[in-house]
Amino acid sequence: MDKLMFLAANNISGGITAAAPDGGGGINARNLVTSIMGWLTFVVGVISVVFIIIGGIRYITSGGDAEKVKKAKNTVLYACIGLAVAILAGAIAAFINSTIQSGGTVTGP
Repeated sequence: MDKLMFLAANNISGGITAAAPDGGGGINARNLVTSIMGWLTFVVGVISVVFIIIGGIRYITSGGDAEKVKKAKNTVLYACIGLAVAILAGAIAAFINSTIQSGGTVTGP
């Protein structure tokens, strides 16, 4: 038990970790959260691009019908908003992660 406490105390300086009972390493929670955020940003970005394509196809095949054109434009608009949100979420997560890693000090550009 003392070995586990010692390992956990030593890992605090490298981030929040879960030390293995046998001392065989751990899982860095910061890297895990960063990885999950990266994947989620990627998935939302891909879905947004797919919906932009779908909206474009709907616009092309609308045949001049005002209601179909409006639906197609809304699809493209909302997909672009989703893409912007995904990009901003990734940037905000990266900023927060870098701020946490630098000890809470925000450095200039």
